[in-house]
Amino acid sequence: MKNPTLSLQDKCAIVTGASTGIGAAIATAYAQAGARVVINFEPGTEAPDEMLATIKAEGGEAIAVAADISDVSQHALLLDAALNTYERLDIVVNNAAVLGGGQFFGISEETWDRTQSINLKAPYFLIQAAAKIMTERNIKGRVINVTSTHAFRPNKLYTAYSISKAGLEMLTQSLALELAEFGITVNSIVPGSVNTAMSGFHHTPERRKQAADKVPLGRGGMPEDLVGAALFLASNGAEYITGANIKVNGGFGLGVGQKL
Repeated sequence: MKNPTLSLQDKCAIVTGASTGIGAAIATAYAQAGARVVINFEPGTEAPDEMLATIKAEGGEAIAVAADISDVSQHALLLDAALNTYERLDIVVNNAAVLGGGQFFGISEETWDRTQSINLKAPYFLIQAAAKIMTERNIKGRVINVTSTHAFRPNKLYTAYSISKAGLEMLTQSLALELAEFGITVNSIVPGSVNTAMSGFHHTPERRKQAADKVPLGRGGMPEDLVGAALFLASNGAEYITGANIKVNGGFGLGVGQKL
């Protein structure tokens, strides 16, 4: 084996929910590492034109594709974009998610269905389709699922979300076992409290302090904090790692969530 490297030169990656937040940070880092990136964004939202311009100005390659990943038929838009534009598919990052929060008695069937559809069903079927492409082309691909601390530490206001992320963790391990014979690795990254539009934890000084007080490293996370794990798991340095989860949370949960 050659010395491990974080280079993704000539690889092709699909990153869902990649126009903002964690997905944008990962997609940008992949392009900087040499990957050609399919940036998924939700139809009806602003296209990530500025992000694309920055990537291309730095010598990277990327395209943006609008697709509602809750609709499995639209997964073909992402897969076809990868194959038609870059002629291969090596990496899939399932990052897109909705919070689906609320008090248990107030969660509607519509909220439940949407949360499970985007957070769990979409990754299942996107991996299924991507893995078929990889196996047909003898590509030893990488699948990375972005889950959540809530997959392991339930929160009474986020039952639907916690359940969907716990399911995504089990999907990670199940498919790591099932796809191992093809050399496809499946791992997860487990963020803690990260400053994104979805989380809402950092929108006021009080919430930022509240989040930081629960983290031994003394601050809430930023999307860029997840880049190292995402690069590593996609690289040749992680070819013997599968079914693992990497917690990127500043030590949240150590000492029962109290600062050391």
